[in-house]
Amino acid sequence: MATLKRSTRSGATRRPIPARRPKSSVAGALGWVLFVISAGVAIFLLQSGSKDIKQARQTGQQERQMRAEDFEKTHQTLQAELTAALEEVNTIRKSRNRTRKSLASSKQTIAKESTALEERELERKKAADQRAKIESTRGKAERSIGRKREQLSALQEEHEKLLGEYIAQYSAIEAKLKKAVEAGNRTGTKSIYSKYPNSPFAPAALFFAAEFHYANKNGRGASNLYHDLLRKFPSSAYCGTAKTQIAAIEEKKPYEAANKPLRGPSPLSFWKD
Repeated sequence: MATLKRSTRSGATRRPIPARRPKSSVAGALGWVLFVISAGVAIFLLQSGSKDIKQARQTGQQERQMRAEDFEKTHQTLQAELTAALEEVNTIRKSRNRTRKSLASSKQTIAKESTALEERELERKKAADQRAKIESTRGKAERSIGRKREQLSALQEEHEKLLGEYIAQYSAIEAKLKKAVEAGNRTGTKSIYSKYPNSPFAPAALFFAAEFHYANKNGRGASNLYHDLLRKFPSSAYCGTAKTQIAAIEEKKPYEAANKPLRGPSPLSFWKD
């Protein structure tokens, strides 16, 4: 190889560079062999790496697809679980709403029952008070009845006593009146009327006193006593005979004999007057 000359800025010449020595042909061939071997190895390695890469890519794609499928399945499962959970939540909400409504209705029912129970309790208390009042009233009534019975017993005893006295007095008056009528005692019959004007014997005593006057031809006295009988005892059985006698006196008919039997009912029938 020729030597190269380099110029300087100053125009001076430098020392010439010596030319390289040519290599030997053996070394060059060996270099080419090594180059070819290394190239082949590199190509083999590249081909092997590309296969591995393809296989890795295919494996990764399969794994990604499987993962995508698993994710989709998991997503669908979670979606189904979420839907079921939402439905369960809605069911729980509906059940809670029904429970709240039922609870509210139960509270209202309990309030109504409580009010009704209070009303029944008040009614029971009123009934108990009324029953106590009735018991008290019944006790008072029983005590009053007891007192009334005692009074009635006392009154019955007194009545029996008075009845006995009345019967005795009745019998005595009857005996006096019978005796006076049988004896024709005008004064006796008149005195019985005067003493006992309200007794059952008063009409008979007044009538027979008038009859005695009539029998003794005392028309005025007889008429006065007949009129007294009609005025005081208008329902007496002697009133019919008294009216007849008054009519006879007013017509001035002759008086009957004194020994003629007296007219009118028997004095013993005074209880009919």
